[in-house]
Amino acid sequence: MMGFVLSGLGVAGLIYGLWRVRRQRAEVLLSSLVLLVIGYTLVVDGAHTAQLPSFAQNAPNPNEGRALGGGLRYFGLEWKEANGQRFVVGKIENAANQPFDRLEVVLEFFDVAGNPLGIATAPLPRLEAKQTAEFRIPSPFPNAHSFRFLRVNLP
Repeated sequence: MMGFVLSGLGVAGLIYGLWRVRRQRAEVLLSSLVLLVIGYTLVVDGAHTAQLPSFAQNAPNPNEGRALGGGLRYFGLEWKEANGQRFVVGKIENAANQPFDRLEVVLEFFDVAGNPLGIATAPLPRLEAKQTAEFRIPSPFPNAHSFRFLRVNLP
């Protein structure tokens, strides 16, 4: 609602500045443009008053598939739902020549406005060399809307 009010004030100020003001026209036009831009940024998607962070899972993650260090990489992250429980599934690949013991995958969850809710983890007991393991992390937050991959904790 506030976005529409500010946008309306910005448009009204532009019209007033163009047709009525002779002195200080630049200041009136500039302040009207500022109000218009602020109002427009508050009106997102018609209903939401905030944008999701750029790393939220609604868009492809630009880091997916990249090496995490030590020969590990993650891929295939997606939301799943079963029996009313939402969870994230994904895969970790070990491209190294040595196995890893006791890995821990860490995700961060966000609400619809992009506010952080907290983190959740999933253990991977052992990942052999040149192998891939699937992980599943239940969302401990019922209002979670998006997530991002944070890290893999090594022993």
